[in-house]
Amino acid sequence: MFNLIIIDDEPIMLKQLSALYRWENSGFSLEGSFSNAKDALAFIETNQVDLVITDIKMPGISGLEIADICLKNHPDTYFIFISAYRDFEYVQKAIKYNTVDYITKPFIISDFEQAVKKAYDKLSAMKAASGITQHQLTLKQQIFSHIIGQSSSNRATLENEMTRLGLDSGILNNSCAVISLKLSNLQDFIDNYWKYGLERLYNAIVFLFSSDSSFFCSIINHSFDMSELICIDTENSADFQSKLNRHISTFKNNLSSVMHLECEYAEAAFFNSIDDISMLNFNSKTILEKAKEYINDHYGENISLKDVAAHVALSPVYFSAFFKQHSNETFSNYLKNVRLKKALVLLKDTELSINAICTSVGYKNMTYFYNIVKEETNMTPNEYRAFVKKKELPDA
Repeated sequence: MFNLIIIDDEPIMLKQLSALYRWENSGFSLEGSFSNAKDALAFIETNQVDLVITDIKMPGISGLEIADICLKNHPDTYFIFISAYRDFEYVQKAIKYNTVDYITKPFIISDFEQAVKKAYDKLSAMKAASGITQHQLTLKQQIFSHIIGQSSSNRATLENEMTRLGLDSGILNNSCAVISLKLSNLQDFIDNYWKYGLERLYNAIVFLFSSDSSFFCSIINHSFDMSELICIDTENSADFQSKLNRHISTFKNNLSSVMHLECEYAEAAFFNSIDDISMLNFNSKTILEKAKEYINDHYGENISLKDVAAHVALSPVYFSAFFKQHSNETFSNYLKNVRLKKALVLLKDTELSINAICTSVGYKNMTYFYNIVKEETNMTPNEYRAFVKKKELPDA
């Protein structure tokens, strides 16, 4: 049960909103109704408040100002804004806060119900995410990565580890799928919405995907905006493929509406069991050489794992696992290193601007470019350029 308060300076609207629901049926406990924003803020300071439903424009302190104060002092509090104004400027301002929805008056009851459900789903995802430790997540990822990759680890030992984590090792014989998931706006999402780190983000994504109890889901590989999930049919049903494809469509919609994350693609490869995934064989040398040649020729473009996988005629799921297995590093790390090495050469041997170098090696985000250069050299791009130029000068 989550705690809720309502704020509106119009007594009639406040009474209607307060009496609109049997809130407990929606997973919320209505802890207070306030016509005065100062009273509401005083309540928030001394009580746990998970969701605030507030008018966006009120005399004195506005709903946006309340949200701004909460963002600094109570970052886990979420908001549903209600307004008589269909003003894009208000919407834009509201977006930077923990906004679940923005509803204009007069609103349709179904719109309000949908907003409350979105709030409940989002709060549930955050609660579940915080309840899963990084250690548990890592253990699950290692177990399934080892099984799929046919590592030297003993299968019985891995199954014992599954049991210790409360997982039924019998599901390894059930139908399964590996899902390749690409997010299109992750950096923007992190900059504007997410304040809890990537650990909790991946946990929340797994929680959302596992909302259907007939599926078991675990991350087996991830590199920033690219994730691979193993999904096992716990019921081993005949219609697993169609059921999972429907679930993926629902998951993408939920990811957008609940977490403001946009999914560029989510592709599933289906197998009779996990052992079938492990039996995949490739001509490793030819494929790896072809993939690296393509990366070295196109690193300056906006290429993705999906592009390189298509070039070597493998699915993104297979290619990602294959590349890591045969080159001992992830695709994203290899691409980053190719771009970084070329950038350092350009900083040393040319007078191109930092922005031009950033673009020429395939990066659009200057901040990210600065960070990877500094991570490698312990210097900014300008400092590195000055350093190598000074080293080349003859001794005085």
